[in-house]
Amino acid sequence: MAGRGGRGEALLKFLEQKQKLLGGGDGAEQKLQEPDPLPTGRGPVVEVLGRGARLIQLLSEKDKVMEREDGEQAVRMVPMGRAALLASFIEKDSRTKQTNGLSNTINSIVKPMSKMSTENTESTSKPQEEEKPPVIMKGEKGTRVEVSANYIDIKIDPNQGIFEYLVQFEPDVEARKMRFSLMNDLVYAIGDTRSFDGSVLYLPFKLKEDKYAFDCTHPGDGSDVKVKITYKRKHIMDGHVHFYNVLFRRIMKMLNFVQIQRNHFIPSAAHPFPQHKLEVWPGYATVIEAYEGGLKLCVHSTTRVLRTQTVLQRISEIQRGAGGEWRMAAWNEFIGSSILTRYNNKIYRVDDIEFSKNPLSTFENNEGKMISFKDYYQQRYSLEIRDNRQPLLLSKMKRKDQVVMSVCLIPEFCYLTGLTDDMRNDFRVMKDLGAVSKLDANERQRALKTFINNIRDNEKASKLLNDWGLRIDNTPLRLEGRVADHETIFFGQNKEVPLNADPNWNRQCTSYHMLNVVDLNHWFIVHTQNDSQCVNEFVMKFIEFAGKMGMRVQQPNLIPLPNDRSESYLKALKSNITDHTRLVVVVFRSARDDMYSAVKKLCCVERPVASQVILSKTISSSKNTSKTNSCVQKIALQINCKLGGALWSIKVPFKNAMICGIDTYHDAKGDGKSVGAFVCSLNSALTRWFSLVTIQTKGEELIEGLRTSLYSSLKKYYEINKTYPNTIVIFRDGVGDGQLGHVISFEIEQLKNVMPNISPDYSPELAVIICQKRINTRIYSALRGCQFGNPMPGTILDHSITRRNLYDFFLVSQHVREGTVTPTHYIVAYNSSRLKPDHIQRLTYKMCHLYYNWPGTIRVPAPCQYAHKLAYLVGQNIHKEPSKSLQDKLFYL
Repeated sequence: MAGRGGRGEALLKFLEQKQKLLGGGDGAEQKLQEPDPLPTGRGPVVEVLGRGARLIQLLSEKDKVMEREDGEQAVRMVPMGRAALLASFIEKDSRTKQTNGLSNTINSIVKPMSKMSTENTESTSKPQEEEKPPVIMKGEKGTRVEVSANYIDIKIDPNQGIFEYLVQFEPDVEARKMRFSLMNDLVYAIGDTRSFDGSVLYLPFKLKEDKYAFDCTHPGDGSDVKVKITYKRKHIMDGHVHFYNVLFRRIMKMLNFVQIQRNHFIPSAAHPFPQHKLEVWPGYATVIEAYEGGLKLCVHSTTRVLRTQTVLQRISEIQRGAGGEWRMAAWNEFIGSSILTRYNNKIYRVDDIEFSKNPLSTFENNEGKMISFKDYYQQRYSLEIRDNRQPLLLSKMKRKDQVVMSVCLIPEFCYLTGLTDDMRNDFRVMKDLGAVSKLDANERQRALKTFINNIRDNEKASKLLNDWGLRIDNTPLRLEGRVADHETIFFGQNKEVPLNADPNWNRQCTSYHMLNVVDLNHWFIVHTQNDSQCVNEFVMKFIEFAGKMGMRVQQPNLIPLPNDRSESYLKALKSNITDHTRLVVVVFRSARDDMYSAVKKLCCVERPVASQVILSKTISSSKNTSKTNSCVQKIALQINCKLGGALWSIKVPFKNAMICGIDTYHDAKGDGKSVGAFVCSLNSALTRWFSLVTIQTKGEELIEGLRTSLYSSLKKYYEINKTYPNTIVIFRDGVGDGQLGHVISFEIEQLKNVMPNISPDYSPELAVIICQKRINTRIYSALRGCQFGNPMPGTILDHSITRRNLYDFFLVSQHVREGTVTPTHYIVAYNSSRLKPDHIQRLTYKMCHLYYNWPGTIRVPAPCQYAHKLAYLVGQNIHKEPSKSLQDKLFYL
C-alpha cells in the first residue's frame, strides 16, 4: 500500500505540474467572467471522495479552457506512438473518401472488438427510425390560386443516410479539444466527412462493423487512450433536421457570411447612412425543417440595422444633455437594449451599468491571474482602449448548463443596434431605411435565387452537400393556395359594406352610424391654458363628427391648467372625477411616458373611469385640416368603444360560442414580471368583450392566472347570456416554437380542468389555436411570366410547407402597400370540437375583421390584438390589475 501511495503521490505531483502549465481556477465559478467567455466542459456526474476527488478536480479544471467555442473540429494533431505507426502505414489509403475504401481500410487494420464492457454500452445498436406519416388537415373552400413561397426543396440520396455512433474514451478524456484531436487522428478510418460533438459521431455511411476499438495516444500528455466507436442507429434523413441546420451553418461560413444571433449577414455589402449614423447589413435567415411536403430549406431575406455610433459616444452626448442626472438617463436608455461587439460580431443584452468600474479595473481570468480589462483586450483582440474612465456595461448570459455568468463590456467597443423612438418618428430616417429593407416580392425572389446560385457556385459548399447526399433545387416552390370569400361589414341603421380585394372600410366607418352607440355626457377635458384654442376647436369638431356617426355628445367641462406638470394634471383629475363621470380627456403638449403612465394608473386603478389621452399637435388644425379631421373621427370611434359601444360586425356562423384571445407582456427592464391578458367575447355577434389581467413574478407559471381568467370569463358569459357556451375557441399568441411542447402538453390540460369546476357535467367543445407572427415564411402571388406580387387578403396555404407533425396553416389576412406582406402561422394545438379545417380557417379570417382600432383586416384575430393592447398597457404603464368596473369595456384602446 505504501508503494501505491507513493506512485499516487507522484502522479498527483505530475498532474499539479501539468495544472500549473495549463493554468488554475475553475472559470465556471467566477462571478465575473471574461468579456468573451469560453464554454466549459462537463464535470463529473457523481460525487467522488478522497484522492479520486482530487484527481478528477485536477483533470477537469482548466483543460476546459482549451475547448473551441464554436465546437468545430480542432486542427489535426501530429500522431505519436502507435497512432503514428498506423498513420504512416496507411497514409496512402487514408486519402480515399469512398465508403467502401474506408470500410476496407478499417477491416484490414483494426480488428473488431469481440466484447464491450456492460458499463460502457447498454446495447449494440438501435433499430432504424421509422418514418411517421405527416399530419394532413386541408381545407377545400375558397378560390384556388397559384402562389410561390420562399422555400427550396432539398433532395436526399436514397442510398445515403445519417449513421449515429457512440464514441467513448478509456480513460475518459475531459477536454473537448483533446477529443476532437483524437478523432482527427482517425481520419484514415472514418473519413473527412463527419460531424462530431464530443461524444456522438455522425457519418454519411455505415462502417462495416458495429464496434471498433482504436489504440491512440493522448495529444496532451502522451498517455495511451482507447477510442471505442459503437454503432447506434440510422436516422431518417428528412427527420434529422438539427443536423442539417448545423451543416448549413458551416455552408454560410464557407460563403463568408457573419452570424449574428440566428441570422447570417454580409458586412461587405452594408448600406451606409452617415447622415443618420446608421448602416444596414443585408443577410439571410435560413432554417431546414421536415414539412408535410418533405425536407425543405426556408430562406428569408432580412436586414440588421446597426448604429455607427458607439455606446461611449452616446454616453458622452447624454452627459452633455442631462448634466448631473446623466447616470440615471444612461441607465434608462441602455438597460434592456441590444449592442454589437464588432471584434467578435456578437449581440449582448445590457443588464446593468457598472459605474464603479472602468477599463483599469481587474478581474480573474481563466488562468487564475488578475488582469485589467485594458490589458485583456490588448492581448486577446489587439484592441487599445483610449478612455480609461468610461464605465463598464454588464451583460448576464445563461450557459447551456443553466449557470448564469456576467460579462463586462467596454462601451468604446460596443455599437448600438436598432432604432430609437426619435428615429422611428423621423420620416426621413424611415424613408431611407425602407428603400433598402422593404423588399417587394420580386426583389425577394431574386435574392433567393442569388443565394441558391452562390451555394452551387461555391466548390466547398457544393462538395459538403454532395458528401452528405443532399441536393438543393434551382427554383423556389410553386404551390396551390386558396383565397377565402370576402366578408360583409355591418354598421348601424342596417348599412352593409361588401368587401373586395382591399378589405378597408375607413370611409364608411366615419360616415355611417356605429353599430351600437353610447351617448356621451358628464365628461371633462384637462388641458393647459396655452392649448385652450385647439381644445375648443376639437370640441366643436368632435360633437359634429360624433353626431354623423350616431353619437349624441353633451358639452364637456373644460379645465385649463397653468402649467404642464404631472402634479397639476393629477390634482385636476382627482378633484373633478365623480361617480357620475363617464369620460375624462387629457391633452398633453408633448409625449411623456411618465405623465401618461400616471394618468392611466389613476383612471384605470385608483379612480376607474374611461380616459382618452391626446397630444395637442394631433388636434391642432393649423397645418393640415383634413388630417386633423381624420384624427378627431378616430378619437370619436375609440371613445364609443371605451364607453361600451360597438362599431361594426360581421356574419358569425354559429351561436353560443365564446371566442378568446391570450397574449403576454414581458418586462425587459424591471423586475422580470410578466403580464398575461385574457379577452373573451360575451355575445353571439362578437361585439362585446370581457378583459382580464394576471401579473406574475419571474419564474411563476402563467397558466395559473389563465385558468382563473377562463373560469371568471365563463361566469361572466353566463351572467350575460344565462347559459354557458357550447363551443370555446382560444387563440393563443406569444408562443414560440420552443414553448409549443409546454403549451400543448401542460397548458391545455390545465384549461380543460376548468370545466368541471363550472359544473360536473359541463363539457363544451374546445379548440386552442396558437398564433405565430414572428416567422420567416413569405408567400407570393404568382403573376404572369416570372413576376410576383403580394397575395390577396384571405389567402390560405395549408399543405406542403406546413409542419409535418402539426395541424397548422398559414393565413395572409391583411393588405400592405409597401414591401412584402407577412402571413401568420396558426397551429391547432387542440381540437375537440366539430370544427373542420375549413371552419377553423374561415373563423380565423373572420376574427381579423373585428379589431375596432383599425377599419380593415389585421394580422391576428381581434381578441389576440385586444389582449396584446391590454397586456402592454398594464406591463408598460400601470403595473397593476385594472379595476373590475372596466372589465366589460375596451378601455385600453
